[in-house]
Amino acid sequence: MRVNSAGRGIIVVFAALLLVTMVLSGSSCIFSPQSARQVASGISAQRIQITARSWEFIPKEVRVRVNIPVELQITSVDVDHGIEFTDLDVPLERVPAGRTVSVRFIPDKPGIYHFRCAVVCGTGHDQMLGLLIVE
Repeated sequence: MRVNSAGRGIIVVFAALLLVTMVLSGSSCIFSPQSARQVASGISAQRIQITARSWEFIPKEVRVRVNIPVELQITSVDVDHGIEFTDLDVPLERVPAGRTVSVRFIPDKPGIYHFRCAVVCGTGHDQMLGLLIVE
């Protein structure tokens, strides 16, 4: 079967749109005033890996430095989870099963901050808690 030039153009456009959709759906990006300051500062982020699984975060306690950008890379290994900080101005984020989501922010004051699962994930959901210690 031969495809004329108009048909090839449509195929190329469709393939490009499909590729863009796949790339965008595979990543999660949060843009907030804090992440804008992070980019402007030029300082490397403190990258922390967190695993979310029924019904715990691993690690449960995370330590970071004040005024240094933080990037939490949260991976859900079983069902949909989420992360919510009750005392910080950090956007709530949903973490689909089998995916990794990045949450970026700058902790601007020392303290102990609580985070919890923001998506009802089963009978132990209420115990899915963690601590962010900003030093």
